[in-house]
Amino acid sequence: NAAATFAGSADYFRIPGANEGRAVKLEPFYKFHGTDRCYAVYWDVVTPKDWQAMQAAAAAKRKKLDDRTVDSVIPCDGKSEQAHKLEGESTLAGGWNGRDFRDSGKWFSYTLKILPDQPMTLLCAYWRGDSGASFDILVDGRKIVTQTLTRSQPDEFFDVEYNLPKELTAGKKSVTVRFNAGNCVGHVFDCRILK
Repeated sequence: NAAATFAGSADYFRIPGANEGRAVKLEPFYKFHGTDRCYAVYWDVVTPKDWQAMQAAAAAKRKKLDDRTVDSVIPCDGKSEQAHKLEGESTLAGGWNGRDFRDSGKWFSYTLKILPDQPMTLLCAYWRGDSGASFDILVDGRKIVTQTLTRSQPDEFFDVEYNLPKELTAGKKSVTVRFNAGNCVGHVFDCRILK
């Protein structure tokens, strides 16, 4: 074994979202990023019972959201984005912390199904660690909000719900949701229509 290198047992290490433990190799973090940078690594310490409760709460939250969902697009998933008529300019897809995103230096859009003549809500998921992105969200060409992302409570995803004006959904079966960059469109990890 190399100096300051240890094995972490699958009995004690879990990756968020995984049902089973995973063995990990622990070695000095600075080796990955050089000695001229300062970093810190934080671990959540929970009991097996607490872990199960956290997983159950996350599953219940997902089910509640899925039950309200009329339509959703999965960023970075070619089939899903094609089905939702992805268009854009200077757009990029990638992954962060186990989830996929789409962003842009200019704009991108999706077409999503809605229920006509019913109150509809647009939900978008972002990363709290994003900072400095400011962009407009338009629905069928009408600006509904300017979203600015600031570094608040890093290392968490968060959802924002935007109520859609009734006149934007009246008599329609779908709407086009467009993200227009002010300086840039931040990472969008989820985009869905809710009832």
